[in-house]
Amino acid sequence: MIWSSFLVLALAQLSAANPISKRWDDLSIRHAWSEVPKGWELQGPAPGDHTMSLRIGLKQDKIDELIATLYEVSDPAHSKYGKHLSIEEVNALTAPHPDTLDLVHAWLEHHEVDTSAASRTSANDWITIRVSVAQAERMLGTNYNVYRHSISGEDVIRTMRYSLPRTLEGHVNVVAPTTYFSTTRSMRSTIHKVTPATLLSDVACGVTITPTCLRGLYNTTAYTPKSTSTNKLGIVGYLGEYANRADLQTFYEKYLRDAEGSSYTTVLVNDGLDTQSDPGVEANLDVQYGASISYPTPVTYYSTGGSPPYIPDDNSPTNTNEPYLDFLEYVGNQTTIPQTFTTSYGDYEQTVPKDYATSVCNGFATLGARGVSILFSSGDDGVGDGDCKSNNGTNAVAFQPNFPASCPFVTSVGATQKISPEIAATFSAGGFSNYFSTPSYQTNATSAFIKSLGTKYAGLYKCGSSVNCAPVTFSQSGRGIPDVSAQGLNFQIVINGSVTLVSGTSASSPTFAAIVALLNDYRISEGKAPLGFLNPFLYGAGVAGLTDITSGFNPGCGTFGFAARAGWDPASFSRSLVAHWLRSWHSFTAPEVAVECCEDALWGILAHIFSIGFFLLGPQQNCTSSPDRHPRYLRIINTGHSHLRSVSYGCCIGDGGDQNNRGALAPFSSVQHQALRTQQDLEPASTSPAAPNDQPPQLIINGAFEKPWPRALQPTPEQLAQAQQFVNHVRTEFVQNNLPNMVQYNILDMDKVEYNQVLEQAFHISQEMDPNLPLVFHVTKDDDLTKKLITIISAVREQRSLITDGNQKYILSMVNIKGIVNRLRDSSLQLAAAVDGTPSPTA
Repeated sequence: MIWSSFLVLALAQLSAANPISKRWDDLSIRHAWSEVPKGWELQGPAPGDHTMSLRIGLKQDKIDELIATLYEVSDPAHSKYGKHLSIEEVNALTAPHPDTLDLVHAWLEHHEVDTSAASRTSANDWITIRVSVAQAERMLGTNYNVYRHSISGEDVIRTMRYSLPRTLEGHVNVVAPTTYFSTTRSMRSTIHKVTPATLLSDVACGVTITPTCLRGLYNTTAYTPKSTSTNKLGIVGYLGEYANRADLQTFYEKYLRDAEGSSYTTVLVNDGLDTQSDPGVEANLDVQYGASISYPTPVTYYSTGGSPPYIPDDNSPTNTNEPYLDFLEYVGNQTTIPQTFTTSYGDYEQTVPKDYATSVCNGFATLGARGVSILFSSGDDGVGDGDCKSNNGTNAVAFQPNFPASCPFVTSVGATQKISPEIAATFSAGGFSNYFSTPSYQTNATSAFIKSLGTKYAGLYKCGSSVNCAPVTFSQSGRGIPDVSAQGLNFQIVINGSVTLVSGTSASSPTFAAIVALLNDYRISEGKAPLGFLNPFLYGAGVAGLTDITSGFNPGCGTFGFAARAGWDPASFSRSLVAHWLRSWHSFTAPEVAVECCEDALWGILAHIFSIGFFLLGPQQNCTSSPDRHPRYLRIINTGHSHLRSVSYGCCIGDGGDQNNRGALAPFSSVQHQALRTQQDLEPASTSPAAPNDQPPQLIINGAFEKPWPRALQPTPEQLAQAQQFVNHVRTEFVQNNLPNMVQYNILDMDKVEYNQVLEQAFHISQEMDPNLPLVFHVTKDDDLTKKLITIISAVREQRSLITDGNQKYILSMVNIKGIVNRLRDSSLQLAAAVDGTPSPTA
């Protein structure tokens, strides 16, 4: 008994004397899945003696300061704009606190990890160790298993949950690989193999896309890069994909002869591939368009691996690493890196543990602070693919944004299609993040859209409370995506020597990134800093270089998704890059020549506006300079090729006092252009001339050139009648030319479905549209049922029309008549009569 009491006392003293050992055993769950993530199947326990790389992300001591600095150096209105940080300055802000390093080292030593063999980032914020599976299981209080992806057949080592000592709370952000079941995929929606004989000419840009189309559309043809020794474009590839140099040469032979003989540089990251034997479609797409549009800007392709350095066998999986972390660790340690990066890969955000997503997102912030522009494809599934079930245990249907596109420190690129007019591509992904709140640069842009939704889709783009998903409300919405859009349908690429058509935001991101690389080239040649993190600029001063996309939608999850509208929207961000940015902000091309519109001022304006050769619009006389001319603004229609494209602005000069000086249409400055885009479409309070320092009234051409008219024009009754006739003709031509290209919504054949089903579907379609735009119904028979449908649907609209087009289905289409004449005042029923020559029907 005496001996036993002595033993108990000794053990108690030993335990009290070794509290450090005990604290590593008090664990807290960091992340857990309630069920195996969709698409993965459990294969069995991972071999305990299998060696794996374990990456530990430490809390960065001054990350909030780094993010604040990122916003300052990226905001053109801030005094620190362009004063990017060096790698040493970034490391100083992202380094862990000494206490964090001491605690983590003590934890590793407790588990007999050789810390001297660990690898570290230059900031010491990531530590990578080599341990056995059994050792990792003890450290994290978990069990590792082998899981197989049902589609790719890829095997990975992962766990359903992991824990860390409570002592490390606030010191360790994430440990990987653990619960991140990566489904990283390229954002490429379609691939169509075609023969050269079936391809349209290089100028048929509304059907297929080539570098010539994009260089012309985005106005880069006349610009030759000057800073090729210092400015570079980086393209990041995953999934073992690499580009083929022989295919690039064939591509150049077909589409850009000036670039023949040039190539790109490949950097292998963590055992990335570049064997040239089996090139990837995604890699070829990215390199061929990134290189051709930015030519001769040097391009570097980062082939990122992710497989650990061992030879797999039947019992050992082939993937235990994380692709984004591999890339960020490599690039973050380099002192010289490209000023622009584009990546066309991503995962559904809900499949990425939030701690992991936050750590990766902060990694992109560090690159942005160094003056790097990071662009990601938004995705190709609209608002979501498949059943869209949440993985938080509720199985509730919810829209599915993509990551890393949802990270607020990258620029998310959506897709558009067609040229005249350009509309949102139906596959283009967009929505709201469930992890990241609305960043300050985006609040004003997204709030109007959120308000317009009301209760529509409530619960579908909000996230319920769960272990990895924070609630989001209307007043506290998530970060909206995309930020910009570019063409993304039917890109001609070369793969294994043959031409193939490829579509997806995978095409949009390298396109936009290549133009950003050109902008950086221009700034560097002028002795300025590169653009760096783009979003504060894009949502501010950069708006002047973007055009509003107001047609299209991005269906998914059993819904029509979000519709494009005036202003920001998740279908396309409603803003696609156009020439104004390059011309107004960066002087890529010579300024436009002013078009004079004097003696017959009205016809002069029409000649400038409708440059499509319908009529000989009458003589023009030169205007003489006059010191009392003052600027006046009016909305005009700009034409592109043979179709009306978009609404733009012009400056009408003159005071109407001189009959020989009735006004001239002249180019305007970028400041005027930006100011005009923010004005409301309101009737002018007065048509009297503005004083030089006064805010000029905005004069609107509306309807069939209704009054009030600018005094500078003073049209005669005969001119007004001619203008009416001309505009009617233009409207007719527009509708007839664009009916085959309009966004169409199938409403099913009424002979085969219940009427209420057709009505419900049509009603939901009408709700997707901008309420300021009319509906156009295309039907095949004029019966009572059809009239009833149109009457009810039109009851919620102020403008509608009935057109018969001879099709055998009931189709509802949206015509952006606002793009013909600003806010038509006459009924769109009259437009229908103008098209088919029949009397205007009544609802």
